[in-house]
Amino acid sequence: VISYYAQATDNNTRTGPGEASSEIYFIEVRPFNERFQEEDGEQGEPAPNVILELIATQKQIIRETWKHINAAPAAVTEKYQSAVKKTGEKQSEIAAQTQRFVDEISMAMQTAAVAPEILMNLEDAVDRMREASQRLNAVQPTEAMPAEQEALELLIKVSIELPKVLTQMRNSNAQAAENLELEMEELQSEMEQDRNELEQEMREQTQELLEQAREMLEEQQQLNQQSQQLGRENHPSPSEMQQNSQQQAQLSEQAQQMAQQLGQMQGSGQGSSQSTQAQRLGQAGQAMQQAGEQMQQASQGMQQQEPQQSAAKGEQAAARLEEAIEQLERVAAELSDDALEDAVQALQQ
Repeated sequence: VISYYAQATDNNTRTGPGEASSEIYFIEVRPFNERFQEEDGEQGEPAPNVILELIATQKQIIRETWKHINAAPAAVTEKYQSAVKKTGEKQSEIAAQTQRFVDEISMAMQTAAVAPEILMNLEDAVDRMREASQRLNAVQPTEAMPAEQEALELLIKVSIELPKVLTQMRNSNAQAAENLELEMEELQSEMEQDRNELEQEMREQTQELLEQAREMLEEQQQLNQQSQQLGRENHPSPSEMQQNSQQQAQLSEQAQQMAQQLGQMQGSGQGSSQSTQAQRLGQAGQAMQQAGEQMQQASQGMQQQEPQQSAAKGEQAAARLEEAIEQLERVAAELSDDALEDAVQALQQ
């Protein structure tokens, strides 16, 4: 398994070269002597979906870890620690799923007297995942990456060999092969149910945050109008400025909390479409963070009895809120489209 990325460096001679890195991508190189026999005009049997999902999830964890490595601040912040540990939790979860898969298939494979190489590779993959999880929980993403990549390579080896083993089992012990396939289907169904519950939770959280952001924007616009009115008065009321300042401070705190929640939601999905949704959530969180900072400055402006300055900062906060709302609306629409597509597929089945 080859992992690769692109890195660009500019020629800034004033403050030093700036660097930017792309996401990480993967190339899977199959053995040169691998032979795929066509059956009834089609390629050989594909790997079971449960293995493919484990591989997709492990790739997503590697992508997140790569982002943590590139985003590492000079001084580790609480927000950065939380994000890295969140990826560690995901790695621990997939380790548990992989171990569960081993437990489910081991008896059937032993009954059919199948060579234990697949089980050994899966056990090794679990060990590497647990090692990576420990590194991530210790906020050591660079040290976690090699173990994550080894786990991915082991899973891919299993995905290549498992269809061959199933074919052999059907020829030698049809009942054991059928039991193994049923166990994998049950595990796949449970994983899909867990994913559907996570997606439903994501839809509900996104809609809730979107409604809160719209209410915040309306309140901020009202505060901006009040600030502008106070700025036009020769002797603005100190009590009104104090009240405006307190409301701005409360909004700022709410915006900071929402930014943190959006950061926790970011990256919780898997797959290319959800990767786009995670990116939008990240952009919404960044805009919300900036809105909170502008609100705090607006509050300080009122405390200093400078309503015109407060109004200007309030307008900037409203603009950032609108950006956050736009991104959240896109995520909500995409999640609704995904839910509709899932419903159509279920209905067709």
